[in-house]
Amino acid sequence: MSRPDELASQPPAPLPELSRSIELVRQSQAGNREACNELLERYRPRLLRIVRVKLGAELRKHLDEEDVVQEALLIASTKLVSFELRSHAGILHWLARIAENVIRQKRERHGAEKRGAGRELSLHPGDTTGLAVAASSLSPSQQASRAELEELVDATVEELEPPEYREVILQRDYYQEEWEDVRRVLDRPTVAAAQELYRRAHERLKERLRKHLDRP
Repeated sequence: MSRPDELASQPPAPLPELSRSIELVRQSQAGNREACNELLERYRPRLLRIVRVKLGAELRKHLDEEDVVQEALLIASTKLVSFELRSHAGILHWLARIAENVIRQKRERHGAEKRGAGRELSLHPGDTTGLAVAASSLSPSQQASRAELEELVDATVEELEPPEYREVILQRDYYQEEWEDVRRVLDRPTVAAAQELYRRAHERLKERLRKHLDRP
């Protein structure tokens, strides 16, 4: 397995070409369902990792991250008509907001069922009609290994304290925001201050990963 510093410094897989995504939005808004499918599948892997961090360990006991992402993408497919794509960060924030609404609704439903019936909520996968499965150039064993490492990193990011550490890594590594936008979101006085926060957050992330990997 990779060393903690290698894991911490390895961001999510590269995002697709922005110009193609912009063209896919245009085609989707013209009624091209295949273009809509391709567009949303481009961002599914990154959205899954964002959702995994936002759910946290406790909610993941009750809510399936794949179900959340699937439902969010289905909702997004109905709302693309009014969406204007300008950056990867823009569409990822948009998709994440939809996913957060899905999480909130599922959490409320889970709480209501626990109160009413005293049993765990059984979540069923959403309708996958029309959403294509993205092809991968990785072998099954490579995909499994990569997925295992990604889950470890995501779970460790979710545990980071203070919350600003978690947020700066989300903004920069997961959403791929520009530094000025990271500074604004984190309410830092300068870009340099935001970058210093990011440096400290990654140091903490490496420490946490080292503890995970050292466990018997």
